[in-house]
Amino acid sequence: TVRPFAVRISQNSAVANADKAAIGVTVRSGAPTPIPAPVDAPTLGIVRAIPLQLTGSYEVAGQEGKSKPFGTTGVEIAVATGVAHAVDPNSASFEKIVTKSPFRLAFDAAQQGDHLTVFARFLTRSGPGGEAQAGPWSAPLQTFVM
Repeated sequence: TVRPFAVRISQNSAVANADKAAIGVTVRSGAPTPIPAPVDAPTLGIVRAIPLQLTGSYEVAGQEGKSKPFGTTGVEIAVATGVAHAVDPNSASFEKIVTKSPFRLAFDAAQQGDHLTVFARFLTRSGPGGEAQAGPWSAPLQTFVM
């Protein structure tokens, strides 16, 4: 019964913060708390590979289940194909941002037989300065385009 009144009081700028605290209503700060960049890199795996399609998965090392680290909203996937496997994520091109594991990657017929390298990193919604933060890149997942 009292909760709707407490919410209205906490959102009312005409009520002084000291008065809100005195009656036990949460005093909200004006700025949201920035979310720091993720410190963990995802661990990549292959769920299934069929011609011109790869189903991959990601997880946090040492963590059970499919949950992402606190504050992350998705996983950036970068892919490199060619005559040799890539070793640097900067040589891979942005593919997509996924929010669920497993995820799918599709390839053109011209890429069949190419070396495939996949990198991934966790992303936050906003960090210091209001900009999204990216964590470290994963170890490369290396295979071939079937």
